[in-house]
Amino acid sequence: MSQDNTIDEKVEPQETEYDMEALRASADRLGITYSNKIGGKKLKEKIDLHIEDVKIIEPIDTSSFGVKSVGPNKSIKDLEKAARKPVTVIITDNNVLDIDNPTIIHGVQNAYFKVGPVIIKKDVEQDVPTSIINALKVKTMVRWVPSVNNITKRPTGNKIAKTVKRYNIQYV
Repeated sequence: MSQDNTIDEKVEPQETEYDMEALRASADRLGITYSNKIGGKKLKEKIDLHIEDVKIIEPIDTSSFGVKSVGPNKSIKDLEKAARKPVTVIITDNNVLDIDNPTIIHGVQNAYFKVGPVIIKKDVEQDVPTSIINALKVKTMVRWVPSVNNITKRPTGNKIAKTVKRYNIQYV
């Protein structure tokens, strides 16, 4: 009996063991639907195909364009300067329910800059930024006033809602 040390048969690669819990968690995160009876190899293929299909948007390198970003342009800086310009005013509150509160706290912001919050004392002469004054000008409230018959000019006993300005602003 002689033994031949050479093997002419093809050696089949061993099948890789897949961590099914990890693969299922990955598939769930990616939104991939799969059967409960799916094998590890098939699920891994589905995940790989899904990742290939999803295109990742990379940030564009703007240095090749020759344009440097230096922040807001001059017109935005001028608008911010105008918004922060102080104006001397006296502000009174028309809301009778808010008489006990001696201050108004208000702030204004947009996509480029922020002004405030600013604490404004009521009925006192003080400097307030222009943007805050403009915001307070457009504030309104509802006041209920007695209804009057248009023909007889007599009160009807009903009340109607009337929109009035919330704040009176006096420029000094």
